[in-house]
Amino acid sequence: MSKELEIKNQILNYNNQIDICNDELISLRNQVKKLEELSLQLRRMDNRFNECQANRINSTKKIGRLSINKRITEGYCDGMNNLLSGNEFSRVASGLVSARRNVEDKIYELQQEIARKQAQAYNLQNLMDCLYHELYSLPTE
Repeated sequence: MSKELEIKNQILNYNNQIDICNDELISLRNQVKKLEELSLQLRRMDNRFNECQANRINSTKKIGRLSINKRITEGYCDGMNNLLSGNEFSRVASGLVSARRNVEDKIYELQQEIARKQAQAYNLQNLMDCLYHELYSLPTE
């Protein structure tokens, strides 16, 4: 095989590899976008959950100040305070935080993979440019 043909084949090979990298980059960026949307939804859920929790606590405090029947309101307030600060609340709150952390970790991993793919495509482009230079430097027949 002639040197010229060999170089052209290698250029074609690098070009195909760059196309594959670019396709993978598109896919990775789409995954990051979806995860960022999920992270935003989780953040909104967490904020909403915390707002509802604060409202419930404030409502319980207001009921505790009522002087309808002190024993009934004290019992109700104690029960609600236990419910609003118990294991169920803690599990939900920590579950939302954990979910957000997992999503953020996955976004970071994908961003690292994007950086690697971009570097790979850049290196392939440089190799291809060198081959073009070599191709144009060949003596003409």
